[in-house]
Amino acid sequence: MSPLLDVPDWLKTHPDLLARDIQLHGAIKPYGSLYYTPRPYDAYIPQYVVKVLDPATEECSINQRLQHNLSSPNHGLPCEIIPSEPRLLVMPYVGSLGLMDFKNRPTSFFLDVYHQIIEGVEYLHRLRIAHLDICYANVASASSFQAATDTRLVDGKVYLIDFHTSQQLALAPGHQPPIVLPPSQAKKPADVTTLDPYSFDVYCTGKLMERILLYTALKEPDLPWIPRRYAQWLVGNERGCTSVCRCRPTARRARQVLTVLRWLVYTSEFLGRGFVFMRRILTGALTGNR
Repeated sequence: MSPLLDVPDWLKTHPDLLARDIQLHGAIKPYGSLYYTPRPYDAYIPQYVVKVLDPATEECSINQRLQHNLSSPNHGLPCEIIPSEPRLLVMPYVGSLGLMDFKNRPTSFFLDVYHQIIEGVEYLHRLRIAHLDICYANVASASSFQAATDTRLVDGKVYLIDFHTSQQLALAPGHQPPIVLPPSQAKKPADVTTLDPYSFDVYCTGKLMERILLYTALKEPDLPWIPRRYAQWLVGNERGCTSVCRCRPTARRARQVLTVLRWLVYTSEFLGRGFVFMRRILTGALTGNR
């Protein structure tokens, strides 16, 4: 392993980690603050990620708030905060969104994933939390294997992670004026440096959904048009608003519209399967009468 990925000695011998039998294997990124334990051979032994928290950020307090009730619509990752100096965030290891199989999936599958994401964003905004870096790398999903090792995880549930640049705001969506946007993996709209933070989250969510479809496009020639148009609606047409942004829907409105779309798509797919089934029966009956 590269020395850049080594675990610092003080973290290897951290008494709170040793007390939990957490032995770190290496860093996820060079010179990073994120470390992981080895993948266990025993299916019942959990794998962990430990993050050294920056005291200059609100990541600690945000994660503490998200632990009060882990059931949906909360899509924060279950975690434990060790109140040492520096503070440590201990999380179960979950897979990236790229590990989900989007190939040959019906439209309803994409909308289910979309719904989990926008539901999580709406929940944050209800708490007056702006994530400010919603992107492919900051969304994860628990596999059945991972859920089996930690009862707090839900198989197939999508989680929003990494609140390093997130902010807790004084005002709710629809009232919050623009802020200076912090550095983010998600690219800003062209020439925009300040924006309504809630609207920026929705913009980033739309770009994330487009990225999911792009990942699928590498394997399939045709993209499902409803998820594509929905993602475009969230991205909107940014005009550089200097007050509360109206260039795209709120997360609440986006979730409400998606709920209706999912119902329509479920109904359409159910009727379509029924039509195919009846056509096969009739075809077989007519063929058998010849």
